[in-house]
Amino acid sequence: MKFSPILVLPGLLWGQVPTARELSRQVIANELRQVRELPEFTFEYEVRLRKYAGKGDTFREVVETGESYRSSRRNIDIPLTRNGTPLKPKDLEKARKTAIAKMEADGKLRKRTDSTEEAPLERPGPGMQRRETRMSAVDVLRYCSLGDPYREGEYFEVEFDRCQSPWPGESHYPHLRGVMRVEAETMLLDSWKAWITDGPKGGELFFEQTTQEAVGGIRVLSLNRMNKGAAPHLFPKDREDVTYRWLNPKRFVVEVNQTIEEPK
Repeated sequence: MKFSPILVLPGLLWGQVPTARELSRQVIANELRQVRELPEFTFEYEVRLRKYAGKGDTFREVVETGESYRSSRRNIDIPLTRNGTPLKPKDLEKARKTAIAKMEADGKLRKRTDSTEEAPLERPGPGMQRRETRMSAVDVLRYCSLGDPYREGEYFEVEFDRCQSPWPGESHYPHLRGVMRVEAETMLLDSWKAWITDGPKGGELFFEQTTQEAVGGIRVLSLNRMNKGAAPHLFPKDREDVTYRWLNPKRFVVEVNQTIEEPK
């Protein structure tokens, strides 16, 4: 699949800063285009999960490493170690077979839908989802009040607050404020952060996302952190702090004509 050129603001001179409306329009269009046309990638990954107990700050931590495959629809992980201990061979084989089946299903779906037009405004924007909780840069640009963008070197930065998303998984948005950093040349998202504005831990970092450059000049995920422990008044029964890291992105091709044998 040929990746379409990135949309850029016409006539924007070096040093010139777009308005909040111009920036949001271009970044939303580019991010949706990337998701729609992004080739398949594989990564090395690490996920660190801290699960808090009771009302205090005591937590249990699990660290998992492995291989992650990014299809046109989702990330599919194959864990290799948990807390430094390798998975058992039978569990690893089961995980690989499950991942292959998911990738082939996504590849078939992509072939059927490549030529169809989507209606992205009729659903939540792409982003990180942890159970019922979502964080999406596209939806922040859609539904938050944006400050005047300013330039920091090769980047535009824009602050946001007073968010009112219509999607249930983003009902916590009114409790957030943050800042988004965008590459000035490509108008692609570089990174963004969001802090909790209220509650017993007001001012603590709730979410962070960074990206990295991959083959073809596109940007893929580098880090996602969602810290529900910073908002116990919003997530009293789901107090966790999870951080994903993706390293060494490489492109690959999904073959959809394989036959998945039944495990013996």
